[in-house]
Amino acid sequence: MKNTLLESKPVLYFLFLLYIITVSVFFYRQDTPSLIVFYLLFLLFYLMSKNMIIVLGSTLSLMLVLVLFRQGVKEGMDQPETKPGDPKPGSKKIPEDKEPDDFETMLKSLETNLNDINRIEEATRLKLNSLKELHSKDPKKPTPAL
Repeated sequence: MKNTLLESKPVLYFLFLLYIITVSVFFYRQDTPSLIVFYLLFLLFYLMSKNMIIVLGSTLSLMLVLVLFRQGVKEGMDQPETKPGDPKPGSKKIPEDKEPDDFETMLKSLETNLNDINRIEEATRLKLNSLKELHSKDPKKPTPAL
């Protein structure tokens, strides 16, 4: 009895597990085009061979290549050029040298915004109260069904 890699049940189960994970990821990401291409490739390879290890393995590997080409491969070592006076990437600038005028202006702006919010809230409350009074004085009568 010949037990090659193309006839091995553990390999088939492993590829089936990868297949389930891949389809689940496509569903989770709502990547419908990749899912459609995946199933079309599966059907194409199934028409060529009835061996499920070949069908699943070739579909998964080709789909991996297609997804990588679609996303594009990027190198991670590129850094943007910086000028001599610019801070280093990742360092935070602490606003110690701000003038008091900037803080006072910002504080006045925040106070103005808070007053505007309070004014809008009060106007909304008055309109709701007037609507409640209007409704309580003359509630709409239900219209008869025809």
